[in-house]
Amino acid sequence: MGLDDENFRMHIKMMTCMSFLPVDEVTASFEALQESPAYDPRMHVIFNYFEDNYVGRVLRNGNHRAALFAIDMWNTFICLEEGLSRTNNVTHSTDYAQVSCALRGCTLVTRHGSIHT
Repeated sequence: MGLDDENFRMHIKMMTCMSFLPVDEVTASFEALQESPAYDPRMHVIFNYFEDNYVGRVLRNGNHRAALFAIDMWNTFICLEEGLSRTNNVTHSTDYAQVSCALRGCTLVTRHGSIHT
């Protein structure tokens, strides 16, 4: 198993593509991927990690344990559907401006007021 294994690459790509599915379809799609005939048991560790951190786990008693990161936190479907930004690059540009101003000894003025550095 590794990057030279086409089946492995395909499953990893399919897991990452789940961020583009509607939120209510992610869990069922993840389970279908695990149950697919192409699923390789050597991928068990990666699937466990993804399930614990991003999808959530169905326990033996039928209860559901929430994922570390809720699906609606990392899912981009609504952003894409509504044409919204998928990143917060505005924050990154403000951080850069703050550092730049701090180095030059000036005051950064934003639409939220002055930020003194």
